[in-house]
Amino acid sequence: MASSSNMIEVLGEGAVDDWSRRSQEVHGDSKAPRGMVLPSGLVDVDSSPSDLKGLKTIVDRLANEALRSLTIQYGWIVHLLYVPVQPALIRALVNFWSPVYKCFTFGEHDLTPTLEEYHQLLNIPLTDGHRVYVYNKDEKPWRQLARMVGKQSDDIREWRSGHEFDTSKMLAFADENRDNEKGLKMIALLVYGLVLFPKRQGKVDPKVVLYFTRVVQRRAYGENPIIGILAETFRSLDKCRMLGGRFEGCTQLLCIWALSHLHCPERFNFPRVIYNKAYDPAKNYINDFVKVGWPKTGPSRRNWLRFLERLGENQIQWVAKWNIEEEAIFRCGDYLWVPLLVPWGGIGYAPCMVRRQFGARQFVPVTAGLGHSNFSYEEPGAKNKVQAILVAWGKIRKVDRFQLRTIASDGHRSWVQSRERRFTVLEGSEELMDLDIPINPAQEIEIDRLQRRILELEVENQWIKEERDSISDEYRYYLDTTSIKIEDYDNKIRELQDHNYVYQQEGKVRDEQIIRATKIFRTIAARAGSISRELTSIQVGLAVSNAQGAELYGRLNDLIEEMAHYGEFN
Repeated sequence: MASSSNMIEVLGEGAVDDWSRRSQEVHGDSKAPRGMVLPSGLVDVDSSPSDLKGLKTIVDRLANEALRSLTIQYGWIVHLLYVPVQPALIRALVNFWSPVYKCFTFGEHDLTPTLEEYHQLLNIPLTDGHRVYVYNKDEKPWRQLARMVGKQSDDIREWRSGHEFDTSKMLAFADENRDNEKGLKMIALLVYGLVLFPKRQGKVDPKVVLYFTRVVQRRAYGENPIIGILAETFRSLDKCRMLGGRFEGCTQLLCIWALSHLHCPERFNFPRVIYNKAYDPAKNYINDFVKVGWPKTGPSRRNWLRFLERLGENQIQWVAKWNIEEEAIFRCGDYLWVPLLVPWGGIGYAPCMVRRQFGARQFVPVTAGLGHSNFSYEEPGAKNKVQAILVAWGKIRKVDRFQLRTIASDGHRSWVQSRERRFTVLEGSEELMDLDIPINPAQEIEIDRLQRRILELEVENQWIKEERDSISDEYRYYLDTTSIKIEDYDNKIRELQDHNYVYQQEGKVRDEQIIRATKIFRTIAARAGSISRELTSIQVGLAVSNAQGAELYGRLNDLIEEMAHYGEFN
């Protein structure tokens, strides 16, 4: 399922600025999600990558032509296997993530990955498609996978380990077919399942399989993987910032992005990566990143936290060296920002929050509704939200190429200073100001363990408070509704009693009327009987009279005959 054909509208920078100011005045600012808890102290997150050794071995054995074909079809994703991950950096970055504004906030400075930046890093052009992928629960992942690699569905089912796919059998298939199309597809799928969407170590989520089988054919369907990759990064950052846990976005890609925008202090002993000045599909920026001499042990999370908390404007590379001036998506449809979908849910982000990353002057962005944009497919009303996002991606609004002016307006500075700081300030961080304090590894491990336990207790305590408040609210609501119901029942009982009294009075009247009618009927019946007897008597009298009349008539005839006879005789 995908969105309909896209209509793209390109606006000038001035028009976008005017729209942004007017919309901010009308719609206001983003609000925190209901019940959001941001733990005080330092948030920890398990950002360790999955075991990629077996997949690296297969890729290392690919022929040059096969590797080139893999890169042409799927972008530079396979090179992410070799990125030296900095788990401490990811753990530190999470502390500066704002679930309200969907960006990293370092003091007065906002930064966030964008669709355009991820497309340039992965060499997967957004022009290949602007449609968003929608998860279909009726699709069977093993059938799609069997069709993709040319095997029977029953064979693919054996690759499953519970609900997920076991990578050991997938790796064996990829190794056996590494120089043909089926093997290259399997390698790309494993990169998606273990690097881009690492849900569980050593496993590939079935939703990733369905996602990949559609993405493979993106030029036919227009479903671009960049949208989902960025969406899952944001959703995982939201979860880790509020709850902790394992980071399930692409750690490697986020590391490259972050280090491309930060000028790290010399004491970190980090190399400078030299990129081309302009985007070049033939120039692999991930390889550029990998090939420099990265130290085996990077700065600790504590050092990253100290550095990021005091990050100054001169320590930020606003426009990444590999970034280019191009039209950038800033909103879709009726949304004030850009909604994104991934197989597990949806989220939004506001590119206008980070206009300086595109080389533009930073004005007050439009953020209304952004804090409530994160949802999962299991939530009530998710189907309507998905449909609205599909419709929105049918009308894409872009801003024209920017002029390089990476400054912020006075209005933006005032807006940043006025918004709620509790989303970004690290409580207790004043204890971490001295970068030169030596901490041995054992102490740091113990400190991290205690901080994680403190975090767990704080979150648990907050949940208990919310649960208590929720129960109290529910109890009060129950009492209120019960009282209302009892009052309604009392009113209905009184109403029924009134009706019953009326019916009783009406019944008495009817009984009296029936008694009177009965008496009248009996009187009428008696009178009718008397009249009947009188009629009978009259009838008898008439019969007697008739008999007598007949007798008299006969005697009269006899007299007439005698008279006639007498006359003849005379």
